[in-house]
Amino acid sequence: MNKTILIIDDDEMLRNALGKGLRDEGFNVITSESAEHANEVLARLSPDAIILDRMMTGMDGLTFLRKIRGNGTATPVIMLTAMT
Repeated sequence: MNKTILIIDDDEMLRNALGKGLRDEGFNVITSESAEHANEVLARLSPDAIILDRMMTGMDGLTFLRKIRGNGTATPVIMLTAMT
């Protein structure tokens, strides 16, 4: 069974590039342009891993991560950031 990765990033080009690379490697990929939209996605399914942008418009990635951890979600998360 293929693993499902949720990519949450407000940069469409990066989201698409990551998604293509992961699909090419056999992963199922779901993308979300915001943390708010990702909350809706997580209400419907449980991905095997999340790739999460740290700096997004609206709710930032760190706030999103705190929220899902507070709700008991233990899904592994890889944070993406352009921060130094």
